[in-house]
Amino acid sequence: RANSRDVPDTNDKPDLTNLYAYGCKVYPLKESILRGADRVQQRTSARTHLGYLVGYEGRNIYRIWIPSKDTVIRTRDVIFNESQFYNSAAEVVQQNIEIELDVESDIGSTIVAAVPVDQDDNPQESTTADEITTDKGISHSVAEENPYPTPDQSRQTTPQTGKAPIEQPIEMSEDLTTVESSNQRPLRNRYPTARALENLESTGSAFQSGFATAPLLSSFHAGLQYSIHRRDLPPEPRTWKELQNHPYKAEFTAAIKQEWDNICAMKTIQFVNRNEARSRPLPLTWVFKYKFDKQGYLHKFKARICVRGDLQPISDKEIYAATLAAKSFRILMALAARWDLEIKQLDTVNAFPNSELDEEVYIELPDGFKQRGIIGRLLRALYGLRRSPLLWQKLLSKVLIELGLQQAAEEPCLFINDWLIVFFFVDDIVSMYRQSDTEKAVQFTKQLTGHFQMRDLGDLRWFLGIRVARDREKRLIWLSQDSYIENIAVRFALDKQKGYPSTPLPIEPLESSLESADDATVHLYQRKIGSIMYAAVITRPDVAQAAAKLARFLTNPSSAHMEAANRCIQYLYRTRELGIRYDGEQTDGELAVYTDASFADDTTDRKSSQGYLMTLYGGPIAWKAGKQATVTTSSTEAELLALTAVSKEAVATIRLFAEMRYIPGDKLRIRCDNRQTIRLVNSELPRLQTALRHVDIHSNWARQEVQNGTFTVEYLPTAEMPADGLTKALPKVKFRRFVALLPLHAAPKPLEDDDEASSSL
Repeated sequence: RANSRDVPDTNDKPDLTNLYAYGCKVYPLKESILRGADRVQQRTSARTHLGYLVGYEGRNIYRIWIPSKDTVIRTRDVIFNESQFYNSAAEVVQQNIEIELDVESDIGSTIVAAVPVDQDDNPQESTTADEITTDKGISHSVAEENPYPTPDQSRQTTPQTGKAPIEQPIEMSEDLTTVESSNQRPLRNRYPTARALENLESTGSAFQSGFATAPLLSSFHAGLQYSIHRRDLPPEPRTWKELQNHPYKAEFTAAIKQEWDNICAMKTIQFVNRNEARSRPLPLTWVFKYKFDKQGYLHKFKARICVRGDLQPISDKEIYAATLAAKSFRILMALAARWDLEIKQLDTVNAFPNSELDEEVYIELPDGFKQRGIIGRLLRALYGLRRSPLLWQKLLSKVLIELGLQQAAEEPCLFINDWLIVFFFVDDIVSMYRQSDTEKAVQFTKQLTGHFQMRDLGDLRWFLGIRVARDREKRLIWLSQDSYIENIAVRFALDKQKGYPSTPLPIEPLESSLESADDATVHLYQRKIGSIMYAAVITRPDVAQAAAKLARFLTNPSSAHMEAANRCIQYLYRTRELGIRYDGEQTDGELAVYTDASFADDTTDRKSSQGYLMTLYGGPIAWKAGKQATVTTSSTEAELLALTAVSKEAVATIRLFAEMRYIPGDKLRIRCDNRQTIRLVNSELPRLQTALRHVDIHSNWARQEVQNGTFTVEYLPTAEMPADGLTKALPKVKFRRFVALLPLHAAPKPLEDDDEASSSL
């Protein structure tokens, strides 16, 4: 009999040949044995791991948790021992058994944008700016009411541990009563006594007196967590109310407790009577997130308190906070490859609350901690507050300057002295130095951790969703977004196609739609283009032109535009191993600059496309593909505008090099494939043809700088021009040549111990 009305009845008998008891002891063969490596050592070394069965993939692929490595592997070469199961005397015995069905799931058409979190305090687990939560339909389920694998359904706890329900009132003193939900009818104002407020501040958290702590997860349950893929998870709860009926309520509850305890420990909130507020209290909201490893399997649950900064009154106080430019990060990685620098990463725990607030802000207490008559006054910055990023940046910059570093004028998030380079993106802090300066770097880290609570993450492996791979012996560094690309393909259900395109866009031009798209279509299209754009501006210049072209139809996409967006994501998924590689063995250190334009290629307004590329030590450090702001009357004029744009960017890059104490090997040269444009900027007295007499060449900035000797402009044939693919869609053969000219290279596979460090991006 079918276990769901979505599945027709069948007379086929199930095949139980490869079915074994969940949680039983198993002995999977080691990978080195399967490869046949080092046969002499195999004679005396262990041939298997000791593990436990935690899941299946297909008929004969098993998911095995290896306690000694704290990881889950997939293999088919296993010896089973169903007479023994996991048991640890060191912790409460808690056999959490998950039954994973071999089912196919189809992603529904509803794509819901997750509630954004301004910043994350863990860079290795942080999500991307294009977070997508997908409502999914599960074809086969044990119970239609709850199709998701949940801990509650799979847990059998021995011994049974008592646990107070979350709905239990929180009693802080005899004068206070608890209001558990903001949806309840408001009570008559009764203000707490001074003793009650004192007790509240001393305990720091009403949570401890009555809020239930989630059951401790045993080591075996770690295997369960890793065995749940993002496809099989329900959407994250968007509100406190949704959390109360969520399958993973207990796990998110534990995350809530940890977040609240951290906030209170840092003395972020001063509890006051409601009648003491001098302004309207801002509401707080809980934001819940799953965190995944690089393969998309559940790693942890996270909860964060955010202020509704959108309700904060507008003031004249500055709120802009600088962030590290992607170009600056790529330049730093290229220099690290050339000089074989150490690259170490620190993560600031709860960064924003380190900053003292310079304005008076009152808040409502968050759901789960509401007390009648009590609100909070913020003493320190919280996530969501308008000025929080700026206050944190000012504080961190001040500390770095006190520790002997100088801030770069071209890059506010970059600090340098004679032996150390430090850069940061919000709460991710990275230091670079020579191996000979390791002792000084250790002392610097100790001084920095004396100001802020930090997690030492060791060598840089992940930064803003970018995987950093390295071969120190060959002085190679790769930047890859393979995990991010896999995730967006899965989110949009584009990872299981029979065939994948060889180019991101078809040769045929895309025209504007004459019909109006509905809101759902516009929203879905914008999510897809945003996801493509993040890859295009970080590590994948090969899709920069496609992203720029597709972005022209953001407000009214047609079905053809949606198909083109899907094609681009499919291309990214097919080539997800491609990334940027910097080769430190190259000794010339030239900043190579290329520029190109495609004249009047937009059939709607006849504006031209332009693009440029800069490379250093064999890898791209800056590129851009876009449309010119004005109509031009000839290809020479379009090329001149493109040349001016890239020359300005190149000069600014040289200034940044100077602040990094780096001097490029040769004089700055810009390559262009239009001889007439080159003559216009190089000749002392250019002869203007009739078609160019309207161009004020003598006041052109690029020509001025060429005459001053700032840079030179040289000819490069179109067949050798890497910027050509940034201006137009290319056929298959030419596009393959374009990728080789950029160039992009396949990044090495991540190491096994990179799993926990990866993010869901």
